[in-house]
Amino acid sequence: MDPTIRVAIVADGDVVHRGLESVVTELPDAVLVQGRTEGPALEAHADVVLYDVIGLRHGEDDQLTHLVKETDAAVVAVARELKPDLADRALEKGVDGVISLSATVSEIHEVVRAAALGDLLGDGSLASLDYTRNPDHRTPSALLSSRETDVIALVACGLSNEEISKRLYLSINTVKTYIRTAYRKIGVTSRSQAVGWAHQHGIH
Repeated sequence: MDPTIRVAIVADGDVVHRGLESVVTELPDAVLVQGRTEGPALEAHADVVLYDVIGLRHGEDDQLTHLVKETDAAVVAVARELKPDLADRALEKGVDGVISLSATVSEIHEVVRAAALGDLLGDGSLASLDYTRNPDHRTPSALLSSRETDVIALVACGLSNEEISKRLYLSINTVKTYIRTAYRKIGVTSRSQAVGWAHQHGIH
């Protein structure tokens, strides 16, 4: 299993983008997987996306909707203190969490790690309870919880995150949390790899 946290940054301004980039590169277990990208077709094979809420200032939310609903990443909105309404809109769109642009480096590091674990509330949520980086002698499929198995089976059937959420009566964020923790347990980093793994182990 890969312990690296893959982080993507979505920010319009050069100064903000470079600032967040420098913060992420100081995190020993993180790696940037996506450079600057515009438009809704962002393909960031990331565990965590830091999304600058200023992107919502003109009422355009296609990119954020795509990130929340169509990727498996945890999306953390980077809030602007002078624009609190934008953070509220990001929360309404379903981001996993919010952190201020004025947060300290250590605070941002803590949020990135928590987001990757699915435990932004710090309450030992389902993801942190299921998550492990320790070697395990069980078969790969036995590493998954029953709910993770259900989700991976539906991924293997070609369902989108939104379709899985409706099928299992789970929120989009919960589905993404199960997917991320399952990926780490079975040692894959993409949806196509997860589909191949599921078929190989008879989970579909």
